[in-house]
Amino acid sequence: MNHKPHVWLIRSLAGLAAALVVAVPLTIWLMASSNHRHSEAVVLAPPVASPAPNIVHITATGFSPASITIKTRQTIEWINDDQAVHQVIAVSAAPYISASSLDQPNSPRLAPSQHYSYTFTHTQSVAYHDVDAGRTALVIVQP
Repeated sequence: MNHKPHVWLIRSLAGLAAALVVAVPLTIWLMASSNHRHSEAVVLAPPVASPAPNIVHITATGFSPASITIKTRQTIEWINDDQAVHQVIAVSAAPYISASSLDQPNSPRLAPSQHYSYTFTHTQSVAYHDVDAGRTALVIVQP
């Protein structure tokens, strides 16, 4: 009869050990699954590349590029890379088209290193020239 309390204790400990053998791995698995779900929710998208700037360089030999194609609502920036003063002026497309219906880039006189930007809002082709050097170039604006 002295052994019965020990048997009860041994059986209780054995039952507890069996429960822990099942419960501990189950708890670890649930915790890992929970962390995994959270890591999926925090996936970052790769950075989106910004479109290349539409830049035209004004040099002693003319505009570079001499022709540029853009979409409506895009901006072109002209940069005077020469040591002389230059001015970007639109060439009239046709005498019967109202100047207000066309995009007309008309810069002030640009000293060396100065910039001029213009946003095109209409689908069209616009010829422009440098009044100081007499060189001509073209902007093609697509929808």
